[in-house]
Parts: sequence; structure tokens; C-alpha cells
Amino acid sequence: METTINGLLGLDVDAINNRLVFAPRVPVTWDHVTIQHIHLSARSITLTLHRSAGLVTLHISNSGDPFHLSFAPDLPLGATLRRSLFNQHPVDGKIENYPQQTVGHVELVIPNGESEIELHF
Repeated sequence: METTINGLLGLDVDAINNRLVFAPRVPVTWDHVTIQHIHLSARSITLTLHRSAGLVTLHISNSGDPFHLSFAPDLPLGATLRRSLFNQHPVDGKIENYPQQTVGHVELVIPNGESEIELHF
């Protein structure tokens, strides 16, 4: 199970620093994945990832205080980032290119309640 959480889902929970890393490396045939009951200190978090042509969307449900999220999903090799949105507002995002991998990346503070990140590429 730990291999799936760390490798495939790229999930790292750091309660001491109030930080969650979600860097999914799911198969290209998966168009969505949901992870429920992620415990980070006194909160429970649910992440739902959706992928479609030119768009990766992450829906976040946070039952507690704000926390820091590093979201770094795989994108198609050589993709360029057109825009990044957090709750429909532009945010800084970047592309990280490696020889056999392209990754979109945003760093955000996630408030209590429901939030959504969109990476348009």
C-alpha cells in the first residue's frame, strides 16, 4: 500500500509542517482518481483529480484549518502551461521538464471548505 501511496499517487503528508504534497503519476488511461480521509493534523482532506484533453483539475475538500499544498501532476510530454487557476482566479504555475517527464506545479495555501485548482495546458 505504501508503494501505491508514494509512487503512483505521489502523496506525502507532513503534519509537522502543515504540508501536503500531491504529485500523481497515474496511468494515462485513468481520467480521475479520488483519495478520501487523508489525515493532516486535526483535519480530513479529500482530493479528486480529473484529467481531460488540455486540462487537469484538482478538487480539494478540507474539513479544517488552512494547509500548504504542493500539486505537481504529470502532464503530456512537452506540454506548455497556458494558465493556472485557483478557485477561478489566476495563480502562478510552472512547468518542470525532464528527459522523459513533464510536470505542472503549483504551490498554494488551501483554505477550509471546497477549493479547485485548474491547470490548462
